Amino acid sequence: MTFAGVDNQYMANIIKLTEIAQKSNIDFEFKNFTRKELIIAYLMSDLVVLPSRYESFGYSALESLSFGKKTVLSNIPTYKEIATGNSRAFIAKNTSLSALSEAILDAISSPDMIEINEAWSSKYDPDSWADNYMGCYKLCIKK
Repeated sequence: MTFAGVDNQYMANIIKLTEIAQKSNIDFEFKNFTRKELIIAYLMSDLVVLPSRYESFGYSALESLSFGKKTVLSNIPTYKEIATGNSRAFIAKNTSLSALSEAILDAISSPDMIEINEAWSSKYDPDSWADNYMGCYKLCIKK
């Protein structure tokens, strides 16, 4: 088990997850990845857990779901919006370790989906959202 992007906001979770992993004899590490390492980690992972308390856009959620990985997300607005329509997204209350644990168990026990929902995929197609960004910038420049 690998924990990535770990910073001080997650220290309480790190302590609790360390205790759980040690009691269960689970090998784990906390790590910051390079871009290449991150892609490899996504490809090798079975489950991604993102217990953030805030996110401006939610790139990690978008990346993991785009790779087709089961992803447990905290119930912040950004993640809820990204998760809508994706059967591999599991939402948990971000201030509750028991809710996070339940969502992880739900994700692990859920059947694997062969394909990502087409409507979700088209909503986050890189070309589409790049066009949307450019459209926003053009509107701002005109003002």
